[in-house]
Order: sequence, then structure tokens, then C-alpha cells
Amino acid sequence: MASGVLTWTTTSALAWGGRKAASPPPPPAMQSGHLLIEGYPAWLVGFAFLCVLHVVCLCFARDCRGWKTLGPLSRDPMLAAHFLPQLVAFAAAVHWGARDWMFHMDDLSGDDVGAYVPQGERIACLMIGFQLYELLACCFSPRLRGSVNELVVHHVIVCLLSSLVYYLQAFQYISPSFMGMAEISSLPLAFVDLFKQFPELRKPFPTCNEIVRNVFAVSFLVLRGVYWPYCSYRFFLSVAAVLQSAAGLPPNVPEWALYVFCSCNVLMNL
Repeated sequence: MASGVLTWTTTSALAWGGRKAASPPPPPAMQSGHLLIEGYPAWLVGFAFLCVLHVVCLCFARDCRGWKTLGPLSRDPMLAAHFLPQLVAFAAAVHWGARDWMFHMDDLSGDDVGAYVPQGERIACLMIGFQLYELLACCFSPRLRGSVNELVVHHVIVCLLSSLVYYLQAFQYISPSFMGMAEISSLPLAFVDLFKQFPELRKPFPTCNEIVRNVFAVSFLVLRGVYWPYCSYRFFLSVAAVLQSAAGLPPNVPEWALYVFCSCNVLMNL
């Protein structure tokens, strides 16, 4: 931190800091929130793709009754159909979020919380469609909601934050770290949940069950238990620097949005 301004420039994905920040840039031009695929909003296309994939998996799960290995999926085909769309979305988040954060952010700076960052816009757009799919899936499968609907709350919070990042062009620099890096541990978690929801699958796939459980345990401890709190700490430092600076917030980031980000970050760390 120099003169109350936090330096966000990174030389690697796991270490913030670096060269001294340049003089404050001019107010950012609003460029975010207009990603299209064949003329349609990209988040809507992603949402529709996951829904169609869910329907295809639902038909498959219903038809596999009597199969020796995958037959148990027919016991709750709606729940079983959630596995593949969720896995695809997690993989996309890792590809476009974690990959960008690790390899494609070195020439950017996080000093300006309202700056347009294509990597942040892309991962936020992806998350909007994904979380809308998750909320829709929760309507048809009670187990996906959690014991006290805590997963529904999680999806609502992530969808809200992703929308603010995408449409307000706010905190786009750090978005790949929260929305991409953290999802690395979600890849093995998808398999862990599948074996938990359908324990009959553990017998024909014992090695896979053990591998994903151990990989998830290690990745969750490193990414969610250590790296996520560190990212949150640096996030709050940047918020404090913005509030203390003479320039204040950029015009595209209203003050209420700043407090929404801070409040949701605290909730996501609980």
C-alpha cells in the first residue's frame, strides 16, 4: 500500500502486490453488460444451454432403470440430472475464471474498482446464467436447496454479486479470483455430492469415490480455507483505500453497491 492506494498488480495468481500504481486513471467508460451470442444475451444463452442439458440428462436418468451400474440414478432422476450441467458450469468457471486469474491478469491493475476488465465481465456473465439455472433446479429438487434453504441463499447472493459486477462494471478485476479460483474445489465436489446422493454408486466406483473425496478435501482446505480469506482481506483493503482516497468511488459504482459487496463477502465467509 502506497499513499493509501492498494496496489493490485499481480505477478502470479497466488500473490497480489508488485509495482507501484500509476496515477489515478480517468473515470471509466461503461463497456460491460453487453456480451451477446448470436444476438442474444450471453448469460441467457448459458442459462438455456444448462437447462437443455438438464432435460437431456433427466431423460437419460429415467431410462437407465435396471442398469447394473447407473440404475440407481433412476431413483431420483431430477436430482441425478443436475450433476452434469453443474459439472460443466464448474469447468467453465475454472477455464474462464481461474485460468484468466493465473495467466492473463499481469498487465492489469486493480486500483480502479470501476475499471472495465474483460476477464471479469466474462466470468460474471457466466455466473449469472449458472446461478439462475441452480435456482430453477432448486424448485424441482428439494435436496438441492439444503436442509434450511441455505443453498438457495447462496445462489441468490452469487447471482446478485455477478449481476453487479456485470452491469455496474464494479470490481471486475478481482472477480476471476472469487468466481474462478474457488470453483477449482467445486469440480471434485460435484462427484462427492453425486456419491452422497446416490450411495449405491460407491460400490461399482470405489476408487473414484476415494480419489474425489481426498482431492476435494485438499483443494477445499487450500482454496476455500486459506486463499479465499486472503482474497477477502485484500478486497477489504482495497475498499478502505477507495473510501479514504480523495477521488472516491468511480461514477459507475454507487455507494450502496460497495456495501452490498462488503456485506455479501462477509456472508460468503461464514
